[in-house]
Amino acid sequence: MDLAFAPQWSIPQQQLLPPVLVEMIDGQPLCSSSVVAATRPLYMRIGPHVEEAMFYVATVSHFPVVLGLEWLRAHDLHIICSSGAVQFPGKKCATDHLYACVGKVETHGDLNLPAELGDYADVFGEKEVDQLPLHQSYDCSIDLVPDAKLPVGQIYSLSEPELAALRDFIDKNLRKGFIRPSTSPLAAPVLFMKKSGELRLCCDYRKLSAITIRNRYPLPLIPELERLCQAKIFIKLDLWGAYNLV
Repeated sequence: MDLAFAPQWSIPQQQLLPPVLVEMIDGQPLCSSSVVAATRPLYMRIGPHVEEAMFYVATVSHFPVVLGLEWLRAHDLHIICSSGAVQFPGKKCATDHLYACVGKVETHGDLNLPAELGDYADVFGEKEVDQLPLHQSYDCSIDLVPDAKLPVGQIYSLSEPELAALRDFIDKNLRKGFIRPSTSPLAAPVLFMKKSGELRLCCDYRKLSAITIRNRYPLPLIPELERLCQAKIFIKLDLWGAYNLV
């Protein structure tokens, strides 16, 4: 992936250890030095084909993304030169898509949804919750006040059950790609709140919020909300892991 393309679309990167030397088709190195960065796992879509992939980040002339020979071999593509289209006839892709379809059917059977919502069963399943949404040009960002002093939160004392819950949270979200090992100069402590008899982890971002540039988008006025008095259908959304969807 091109070095300028990744930040343009707010694609998160991670340090590549050890660095990798990437060669072009003529055997020449892609850049003067080894590649030291890579993207986090992303969802890549080509026509009906969707897969999770990770890209090396380097200066690539003329193209935002280049798919290497190993990827082409793994998918056994049919390239139609006249139209510039590609087909995925390989068994690997067919197996992956078949597994996904079977998984959806099994998951949806336990949801007990009204018939009217049958076409949207995937929205209510747990499989989609474990995936980050695709990056878009309007991804949310946290902009800090210029020259603000970055806060470093204190470490709160945790009990043994809380430490076990924290370790479970870290392992689970590292595995899903929701979090990654931090190299940030900013830190925020964590604490636990009890809800319905269970421990709920909370991150104390109050100091970070204090140096964040506010989004001043206007909230609706009460008279505007009162116009809903004649409405008959209302929608209530309860999003799983809503913070990860922002």
